[in-house]
Amino acid sequence: AYFGNKDLIIEHPALTDCLKSVKAAIDPGLGQNFVLLLGPTGVGKTVLQKLMVRRTLEDAFKSNQSDRVSIPAIFVEALAPDESNFAFRELYVDALSALHVPLIEQTLPEIVRSADGKSIVTPQPEVPLRIPTPRSLRRRLRKSLLDRSTVLLALDEAAHVFTIRKYKDEVERKRLLEGQGNTLKSLVNGLGTTLLCAGSYELYELALVSEQLARRGQIVPLFEYSTTPKGIAGYTDGLLGLLSHLPVEHDLDATDIASDMFFQSAARIGTSRTLLYRFLQRVGIGESPNKATLAR
Repeated sequence: AYFGNKDLIIEHPALTDCLKSVKAAIDPGLGQNFVLLLGPTGVGKTVLQKLMVRRTLEDAFKSNQSDRVSIPAIFVEALAPDESNFAFRELYVDALSALHVPLIEQTLPEIVRSADGKSIVTPQPEVPLRIPTPRSLRRRLRKSLLDRSTVLLALDEAAHVFTIRKYKDEVERKRLLEGQGNTLKSLVNGLGTTLLCAGSYELYELALVSEQLARRGQIVPLFEYSTTPKGIAGYTDGLLGLLSHLPVEHDLDATDIASDMFFQSAARIGTSRTLLYRFLQRVGIGESPNKATLAR
């Protein structure tokens, strides 16, 4: 239950430094509403996104506790497609759900008409058993982001959005990749919402193939700790945080086990958390965790 608590976040130097970089990147004064958070598995990208969402919500509601309409930040995970290229419909539905939008599956297409020099948007008449189109869901999502005053949309596993399995050649693959990126970017254009996409290094290619994203976006890296004295000290600091919050009595000393844990986890705090959990599973309830049992 302790390790399964999604609200449990252990801060460490690399996470804290990257958090500052992300905050600077999403500053509205920059006019860049697309941020790529890149890094390998286990370094804390998901944790950082959830922390950003939590703090954005806390800061907003501290300043206006009576607000019952705004949802300043949401967290959504992009699910991997089954067989074909990534489809946005499921992502739109998940984001609308995070914004607590009602009757999502009854979303209707809209018709834009002009009258007296003004644009008037009206829903099309309802058709029985109509399935909302991706276009209508995207339009509703954009409106909901505006209505909810959402300033941050954190998208985890964003590399799944750029899954391209069906293409003729490399030219078509890059064209499709750019199209996926532009579709994603269009979600927040002109809304005052920053799209924070987290993923592995495949996302870096996105900034290379799309000129618009490269110009209007920013890349923030979150790396594993290095083997320099500063890197090892930072990793030990994070490991100490994990050990000091374990829900069991133990005599584990971070300085004693840091070296072994550093290499076994590939210097990643998230992976270290998994290793400690497996260790506690192996020890069992009746045995006190110590350095000897950890070595085994």
